[in-house]
Amino acid sequence: MKNHSSLSKAALLMAAATSGMAATSQAAAVYNESINGDLSNSSGSPTVLTSGTDPINGTLNFLADPSDYFILSGLPAGGTAKFSFNHLKADNLLSVRFLFSDPTGGNLYDTGFNLADNSSGSTGALAIPASGQIRISVENGGTYEANPNTSWNVSTVEVIPEPSGAALVALGALLALKRRRD
Repeated sequence: MKNHSSLSKAALLMAAATSGMAATSQAAAVYNESINGDLSNSSGSPTVLTSGTDPINGTLNFLADPSDYFILSGLPAGGTAKFSFNHLKADNLLSVRFLFSDPTGGNLYDTGFNLADNSSGSTGALAIPASGQIRISVENGGTYEANPNTSWNVSTVEVIPEPSGAALVALGALLALKRRRD
């Protein structure tokens, strides 16, 4: 006789996966520039961080460290990712820009330069490129008076694998449940 509970769990897993509700879940690894070291200041060689690094906290300085460039790798290609971001600065002559892009070319989301002393927002669902990587640039622009610092934060709100990838995860879960019953 089949265990009704196992079949119900399997049916729920399959329904969640095929409807796109199954989001990846990873333990967050916080990256803080003041503890983990400065992120790359060169657009040509961004720091590579693995998927699950969240949140990412940094500081810009208009003269000494005007930009930070990094890549989140290991994201599910073909899926979607949503990010939130914010900045806080003391000088309203500086402007801050967050740019989310495909490392091989093409912008996914660009805030443009923002003059507000503090600002926050989110990207909405961005298509994850075939490389499984999203490049994030945080840049200071404008002029300065007292060489102030700008603190910033980027967080991954949600990562959803493509529907066929989620279905494969659910199929694996079904097989694991079946194997456990046997």
